[in-house]
Amino acid sequence: MSNDRRHWRVATMSVSALAIAAVAASCGGGTYVVNPSSAVQNLSPLASGAPTFSAVPGAAPVGVVVTDPANIAQLLGPGDFMAVGIAGAAKPTVNSAEPGSAYIVFAGKSGATGGIEFDVFVGNNETDAAGIFDDASADLTEPDDAAKTALFGYDELKLTTGLPVDGGGNWAGIAFRKGKLVFTISIPDSAQAHDQLIALAKLVIARGSALA
Repeated sequence: MSNDRRHWRVATMSVSALAIAAVAASCGGGTYVVNPSSAVQNLSPLASGAPTFSAVPGAAPVGVVVTDPANIAQLLGPGDFMAVGIAGAAKPTVNSAEPGSAYIVFAGKSGATGGIEFDVFVGNNETDAAGIFDDASADLTEPDDAAKTALFGYDELKLTTGLPVDGGGNWAGIAFRKGKLVFTISIPDSAQAHDQLIALAKLVIARGSALA
């Protein structure tokens, strides 16, 4: 991906953050649970229905269900990154040229300097969304079978780990499209990065299903 505003950022992380957060919220028959001992495995709906999410008192805020493209920056919060073991996410900086597009940085300034980023778009139609996906996922490659199985139902999907960061280190990223909804997430590479990306993607998919 080029170094424009769609360039993904990465940040340092600590898996010890898994012990910090236990986030649970429910609404209307849908529940998600983040268990600090198994944060990745437990990020799946336990019942039908679209859940809403709120922060545990004293914890970093997490994302919420979004039905209006103007609010897509709210799909993930810093607490979501913390819950899967990624440290350093704080109140994000959001850049949005228009409703239906948001570049959300939770830490750092760019992929070259270190950070955590979530970019999300709602295309005018599926053709428009497919073009956005191609641009946003240019640095990534086809996912492995585990990712395809975990995130079944996608129209387009890429997931890559071990990507070099300017100045040293590596990052990992995922790009997902379902209908008109497109998003990318970038995090620091690690042995856990693959599963962390899948866990975060599941949250966005559940919370943003009405946007697809």
